[in-house]
Amino acid sequence: ESCLQLFGRLQKRPSLLGLDPHLFPNGPKPKEVIEVTGEAGTGKTLLLLEFIKKSILPIRYNEFQIDGLEAEVVYLNCDQHFNIFKLVSLMEDYLSRCLLTPDSDLIDEIISISLKRLTVFNIFDSETMMTTFHLLSRLLCMNSNISLILIDSISAYYWQDTMVRGIRQMDLYVLTVLKLLHKSIKDFQVSVIFTRPQYFQTKSGVECSPVYDLCKINTSIHLQQRIRDDIKCNIAEVRTSSAMVVLFYEILQNGVVWSK
Repeated sequence: ESCLQLFGRLQKRPSLLGLDPHLFPNGPKPKEVIEVTGEAGTGKTLLLLEFIKKSILPIRYNEFQIDGLEAEVVYLNCDQHFNIFKLVSLMEDYLSRCLLTPDSDLIDEIISISLKRLTVFNIFDSETMMTTFHLLSRLLCMNSNISLILIDSISAYYWQDTMVRGIRQMDLYVLTVLKLLHKSIKDFQVSVIFTRPQYFQTKSGVECSPVYDLCKINTSIHLQQRIRDDIKCNIAEVRTSSAMVVLFYEILQNGVVWSK
């Protein structure tokens, strides 16, 4: 075991348990890799914003119970869909319902402190993404509060990489990018969530692995729209190596709301 492996294993990071009990009843676990797929408009990026909101908000603030995770998040903004104003809006709505006597100054104060737990890298090409992967190792060494890495989306530079590496099979491309990321962060107890468009996969898809090693996909969340009783509804199929669950959700002004 190398010094870096020992250091990464012994570093204690904030737990992500409770990130979203509907999607992850017992997780996400350290070193878990989660993919979120779906067509445009199904809420992939919005769901990532929900994960950020829950992660970076404090557990408590003064006498108020906020029920955030107080964890730091790294967001790789590859598709340029990240919207800080939408994130702040989600946080404002959540906090106004959390606080017994909502106060705009207090809400602004909590949001300001929470946003310091978020690091966003704007990625514009494949080379920058690979460079950022290498930087993550140093960043994780320096900061033991980072628990979650988000990539939106992992397929953003497929056509660039196809010209260079010649990898044309879409599922194989995703696994190749994950392996490159794995080289930099394999020694750290973090979780990875990435998005990819619905079309960006073969018909068979990728098998979910029961092994948490930051190298293979463990959980697949497929967001889609269907017609149910003549009404358009949103469905999330959550698949692991051992089970598949179907959840219904709505996309509202205050974010993703799961149906009971």
